[in-house]
Amino acid sequence: MNYTELMEVDLGKLGTAAAGWKHMAEKMQRLGGEARDGMKAKADKARWDGVNANATRDFVGKTVKEFKDLHEEAQSIFSVLDDALTELKGLQQQARSVTAEAKEKGFSVTGHKDGSIAIADALICEVDGPGQKKRDTMQWYADRLAGIMSHATEVDAAAVRALRASHGGDPADAGHTSYTSLDEDMLPRAMKLAGLGEDADDKQRGELGRLWQSLSPEARAQLWMRHKDGLLAADLLTPSVKRVAADDGAGPFDVDSPGFGDYWMELQANGDVEQRRLPRQDGRGPAHGSLPERDRQVSRPRR
Repeated sequence: MNYTELMEVDLGKLGTAAAGWKHMAEKMQRLGGEARDGMKAKADKARWDGVNANATRDFVGKTVKEFKDLHEEAQSIFSVLDDALTELKGLQQQARSVTAEAKEKGFSVTGHKDGSIAIADALICEVDGPGQKKRDTMQWYADRLAGIMSHATEVDAAAVRALRASHGGDPADAGHTSYTSLDEDMLPRAMKLAGLGEDADDKQRGELGRLWQSLSPEARAQLWMRHKDGLLAADLLTPSVKRVAADDGAGPFDVDSPGFGDYWMELQANGDVEQRRLPRQDGRGPAHGSLPERDRQVSRPRR
């Protein structure tokens, strides 16, 4: 799933499919109850005679079991679809909200077929390009949307795996793996990633954070009890804030020490850089910022 697909997909169709499977599960439950309390109850009480007596009783028992298996499969498929619908609707809303905010700030948002997302300055006013604050802001929007897309892709993949396991691949045999939500698929992966602790890389920590968001409170409790230290090492409880430079003239966010450019700007601000002017070629006066040939290699601080 890419950015354009998430933004434009009609999740109402998924909701219709989930509702259809819910109805099917209720129907199979009703039919299974009727078969169990009616046909099987009568078959168990009946006095069977003849060659087919045991075969008939076994057939009735298998039929009742099939209704039970069909109910469990339909209920599992409904649970997976319903959970996926809830997750994807939330992620779609997030993507649309972040996109709208970026556009209000004067940025354009473009999704590419390869899954990448480009954030550009829709109103380019700066001669030298956007300043540090604007570049940081553009990168934040790109990273935020990329994270949402990764989350949506993971939810989609988890739903596909759960649906395949629920169906089992045999159209003539129901009753395979049963799911009450996507937790059964996502929790084992989250356990594995949390178990890495400080050895997890940035990509694995990002995935763990997204899994944590998808898990139910009960699944989160299990994960916390088993891997509390691993979750803390992944900075899972650290608040997510927009980290950008203070203004366009500032350096990059979260830099411990100033660079050469910062020192040079300080010298210029304090008037410690010798500025010289040459006559303009039209003879009307000095050209601002021009240096003599002997000083043109670099402006040097006064001694």
